[in-house]
Amino acid sequence: MHRKSSLVLCLLLLGATAGATARQAEPAPVPASGATAPSDTDAAPDGAFAAYVDGLAAATLAREDLAGLVVSVVRDDRMLLARGYGMATFDPPRPVEPEATMFRIGSVAKTFTYTAAMQLVSEGRLALDDAVNDRLPPALAVPDDGWSEPIRIRHLLTHAAGFEDSALGHLFQRDASKVLAPEEYLLRHRPRRVRAPGTAAVYSNYGVALLGAVVAHVSGLPFVEYVELRITGPLDMRRATFREPLAAGDPRALDPALAAEIATGYRRRAGAFEPGPFEFISHGAAAGGMSATATDMARWMRMHLNAGVLDGVRVLPEAVALSMREVLFRNAPQAGGIAYGFLTQSFGPHQTWGHGGATLYFHSAMLMVPTQGIGVFVSSNTDNARGPVADFAHLVLQRLLVDDGDGGAAIDAAMRVEPTALARYEGTYRSNRRSYSTVEKLLLGPSGDATVATADDGTLRISVRGETTRWLPVAPDVFQDAESPVRLQFLAGPDGAPDRYVAGPGIAVMERVRVVDGMPLLLALGAGTLLVALGRLLPALRRTKRRPDPRPGLRRAKMLARFTGLAWLAFVALFAYGALSMAGEGSAALFTYPSTALRAALWLALVAALATALEVLALPAVWRSAWRGWPKLRHTGAVLVFFAATALLWRWQVLG
Repeated sequence: MHRKSSLVLCLLLLGATAGATARQAEPAPVPASGATAPSDTDAAPDGAFAAYVDGLAAATLAREDLAGLVVSVVRDDRMLLARGYGMATFDPPRPVEPEATMFRIGSVAKTFTYTAAMQLVSEGRLALDDAVNDRLPPALAVPDDGWSEPIRIRHLLTHAAGFEDSALGHLFQRDASKVLAPEEYLLRHRPRRVRAPGTAAVYSNYGVALLGAVVAHVSGLPFVEYVELRITGPLDMRRATFREPLAAGDPRALDPALAAEIATGYRRRAGAFEPGPFEFISHGAAAGGMSATATDMARWMRMHLNAGVLDGVRVLPEAVALSMREVLFRNAPQAGGIAYGFLTQSFGPHQTWGHGGATLYFHSAMLMVPTQGIGVFVSSNTDNARGPVADFAHLVLQRLLVDDGDGGAAIDAAMRVEPTALARYEGTYRSNRRSYSTVEKLLLGPSGDATVATADDGTLRISVRGETTRWLPVAPDVFQDAESPVRLQFLAGPDGAPDRYVAGPGIAVMERVRVVDGMPLLLALGAGTLLVALGRLLPALRRTKRRPDPRPGLRRAKMLARFTGLAWLAFVALFAYGALSMAGEGSAALFTYPSTALRAALWLALVAALATALEVLALPAVWRSAWRGWPKLRHTGAVLVFFAATALLWRWQVLG
């Protein structure tokens, strides 16, 4: 059964029996001079809607095994509902409180960075077409990496700067004493530019962290302080902060009293909740380092839905706030677009505007429908909550729209297409949000490969990481998820055949994988290399008591062959062990990478490649030797296998 249909069934079985700490409506704030605060009592949710949210929360916690959950809903400049469910911490027991418990909101924090940048734009201190290097300290200037077009501010707002992606070993830190200053982090972990700016939107945490550095440099304030002085302070978001529980002397340190209110992130393992370490992101805070309560996020959504003003306090000019809803970049005409950093998607006849967020142990979603004045924020403190949180937000939004007499997120009528006509879309596709210049290209790149296949009912099946979704054709090259309003569009290459597709919010492009970059070739060559290495070593072990070959040249060739085989055997075994160990660690690998085994394997790869190069150089001497024809062919074949393996390792960035 599909996850969404199971969730609905569980909801019907459990009903509205959740034990929740609830806050129906936010107390009316003291209005600014000359302003009238809206009455929150008028916004109290009706019993049916509140019961629906409670039941949905109970079903989600029970079915998905989540530790805790918060939700806040706003409408027409009022907080409609804010509730907490489950546990913020199990030891000591502390339930989730919507106005007190701080959740790590992940990349939803990026919306604060975008808003800060647009404040500076509205003041004339920054412009969308400014070259980023002109708005950074000289030490942080980004190299051109062979691209003549400079990265501009608009490229950072739309993830179109052209950076490759990188995460292992630096995106999160669990040791407070090792958290870098933002400037040092941006220098030490700068990714390469792999495409011209403005050619494709490819989600980049580094790009938004760099935008935070622009805000700091232009404003003359540290990024954390700028947000406090210009955004969260004026908006009375009392517990929304980019500060973290660092050492007392660190200027980014969070007050210990507030730090105690941050929910613990949990891993769901073997039927139990295991607490995870705190995920420090202060080095790249602008990309995802905020903690906030559900009621804080209700105020954030109200401000944006009300065009830059909250309770008489304006943080963005109305024209600028409204312009931030306009799409600046799309990877495909029928896919979602990026609007000044906010992500847009179609939701039936409506356009949603918001952002998702994830750390290793927290998952969040913020969805707004500006035309309806509706906003929904959901967050959970469990590592397996990515899908459940997104589903929860969509179901709550759907319920609000249906209660209005709106059709909600209708599924478009499918076209009738013969299965044979869909064969052109079949194949394996890989996201261009990946590393291109480091071994992460191999360790992470293929893990999200999507397999597109046709079904007898004239639909597509797309399988990623063991989960399959069904896609209905609704227009030429355009498909819609059979159980949601998410759309997907295929794009044609130079030969007119589809060679890539864009889905959902459109923050990456799935590109057709060529044979040379496919996992089947890599695995086949890896197995062949292992067999050839064993084929060289095992006979040599059986002949150890025989007299050595009296021909000096051939004796050296045999010794080199055995050494090369041993080097390749050791590399394959150690790399496989390191990769499998990393997979077994799960999310913890982001902290521990690179392991000792992987480091050793990469050095062995160099040794094996150098030995292979020596064997290639020695081939002419082998063919001039007194060996018979079959041994020469066998030796040459082995060298060619090792040479092909070396070339493939170079392509996958294991060498170099």
